[in-house]
Amino acid sequence: MFCHKVKLTRKGSIIIDTLLIGTLVLTISLYLLKLEFEERKNVKSMENYVTKKDINQENKEYLLTEFTAMLYNKSSEEGLNIIKESLKDLMGRRVDELKLWHNNSYIVYNKDKDCIIISSYFDEYYHREDFYDYSVENGRIKWNYNNTVYVLGKIKR
Repeated sequence: MFCHKVKLTRKGSIIIDTLLIGTLVLTISLYLLKLEFEERKNVKSMENYVTKKDINQENKEYLLTEFTAMLYNKSSEEGLNIIKESLKDLMGRRVDELKLWHNNSYIVYNKDKDCIIISSYFDEYYHREDFYDYSVENGRIKWNYNNTVYVLGKIKR
């Protein structure tokens, strides 16, 4: 007549199932939180890399810009056309005048190698020398990077 409830589960099994499912959900949510923190860390690292100020690059750009402007001014003072041969002659005659300093870096023309050298500090023991060749296209001076040499010692003024 009256059916008594048949026990299909043992005592405490619901609590164990609940704890297992809760542990699984907590593990998944902690893993997702870890992924979010990793993504945030990577984005912040990339932002710092992109917005980082490179002092060596800034010095090179400034020195090349000023050196180019000085060459244009000197060649216009002497009434020279901007061609490679006239620039080589101009820089060869005025090597001492064409040395620019900026933030412990300098740019100078090397007559022997027919290139310019930008010297800047790498660390407290070494300085680096970047060699640039030049060419003239349509009356404009183009600087072409050649190579870099690291030299032991301080920059000589």
